Amino acid sequence: MGNIRCDLMKARKPHRCDFCGNQIEIGEKYYSEVNANDGKIYRWKSHYLCEDFVQSFCYDYDGDGIDADSFRNQLDEMAREIGLDTELDTYELVKKIMEAKG
Repeated sequence: MGNIRCDLMKARKPHRCDFCGNQIEIGEKYYSEVNANDGKIYRWKSHYLCEDFVQSFCYDYDGDGIDADSFRNQLDEMAREIGLDTELDTYELVKKIMEAKG
């Protein structure tokens, strides 16, 4: 898998974050990546904070990148470590963890 391009954008329309699954709101900063995997090219969009969480706390064990499931697993693990309710909205957990780890 390879990253072809990654841009920091400001949303002009709503998008869905491929890490947390929540909506990226109009005016919000987000990353837009173009990736290649198994001969296919695809776009991956993520909240600025979700990408920051991945870069700060997620480890890519197999070299295939971080998908939504491994993102959520790491998020839940960190939330339990600092005593947060893992039943909170996924993006709210990201915000609280990034704030706590500051």
